[in-house]
Amino acid sequence: SGRGHGLFGAGVDDRRVPRNCNVGPAGKAGVRRGKTDFILFLGSDIEVPANWLPPLLNAMEANPRLAGAGPLILYPSGAVQHMGVAFWPLGQPIGHLYRNLHGTHPLVKKRRHLQALSGSALMVPRREFLEAGGFFADYVNGMEDIDLCLKLSKGGKYMSSIPESVVFRRQAQVPERSRHIL
Repeated sequence: SGRGHGLFGAGVDDRRVPRNCNVGPAGKAGVRRGKTDFILFLGSDIEVPANWLPPLLNAMEANPRLAGAGPLILYPSGAVQHMGVAFWPLGQPIGHLYRNLHGTHPLVKKRRHLQALSGSALMVPRREFLEAGGFFADYVNGMEDIDLCLKLSKGGKYMSSIPESVVFRRQAQVPERSRHIL
């Protein structure tokens, strides 16, 4: 089919599910077919510049305590969309760390140890993904990534935002993205 070959080379095994079954079931099906040590989940609204992938892979290969790595995700304007998930105290909603700061701000340039990252651009070890049960299939367009990250971030492991890797996200342009989120 050729989709993905421009980004990742001829080794890509691109398969489509017969119907939209959401991230959980589709992600598990794709990972079961995979043969690599690391799996990369990449949303359809992500645009990638040159050389964005090696920093993620290098981080995962260099640190066995790393349960997942994600790039710095910027809006097309250059503002931060995501560089980690913040869990606010006292039952407040979770949110994106440093959202709307400019991507050149010094706070954004530091690697962080986190509990969770966005599944819109997330690299995880394949074996650990499968052992954790993958994405929870009953979530529909929301929280399946947080659930997975929390499962993977146990036993001294953590997620990390890798600011040397930068991608761009056009989140507002994804049809019905928040339709099922409460």
